Amino acid sequence: MIRSVLILTLLLEFAGNSAFAQNPNAPVGSAPGQAAQAGTPLTLQQAEAIALRSNPQITIGKLRALQAQQYVRETRSALMPTAYLSLTGVDAESGSRIAAGGINNPILFTRAAGGTTVSQLVTDFGRTTNLVSSSEFQAKAEDKNAAATRADIVLAADQGFYSALETGELVKVAQQAVETRQILVDRIQALTNAKLRSELDLSFAKVDLSRAKLLLLESQNNYQAALAALSAILGYPDEQNFNWPSPRKKSRHQLRTRSR
Repeated sequence: MIRSVLILTLLLEFAGNSAFAQNPNAPVGSAPGQAAQAGTPLTLQQAEAIALRSNPQITIGKLRALQAQQYVRETRSALMPTAYLSLTGVDAESGSRIAAGGINNPILFTRAAGGTTVSQLVTDFGRTTNLVSSSEFQAKAEDKNAAATRADIVLAADQGFYSALETGELVKVAQQAVETRQILVDRIQALTNAKLRSELDLSFAKVDLSRAKLLLLESQNNYQAALAALSAILGYPDEQNFNWPSPRKKSRHQLRTRSR
């Protein structure tokens, strides 16, 4: 009797390990061999580039910096010479030059005049110079704000990328935990049917399996939330399914070069 129970346990273990080896990343309750939905490949550099290209705050920061630079030019123009060009023309009314036997007012003669006025600020006790300095500092501040905005967007993209990557790996760990505890429940179930384990041991194993499934649901929820946040940061209107690049193994030559 004991020998038959041991053979049954070994068969169950072999079957569970074979199913896990075929598809270790398959979700709980999915059919064996069911392929995961393909997603868009995304690297950290691509995420940063997409976030910088699609976020309108980048353009707003650049335009504000350009506007501040134009204010500097406008304020500095008060230090430059100012020139005015004036033209005047008067047309006399016909038949009104001579009145009462004599020449009338010379305003009634046709004439034209022109002139140019040039002015230069000598001193205003440093007021215009201080205004120019203030405008230059304001332009530098806008440049720093644009750089800070760019850095904030890159940081948000990095945080969203690593958060989605972390929660995705936690989903895989939770799936493996569920599959392992399911195998353990099957073993204890077989031993319980053979009267070699108690019902209490089976209940404890099922409780652990339920906890693992609960953790799996929680990790999947966190992963979907991370994907939604990352998609919003990158400017997508809806949630995207991304594929994360697998880490590349370094060759022995690279490891030796780095150690040297």
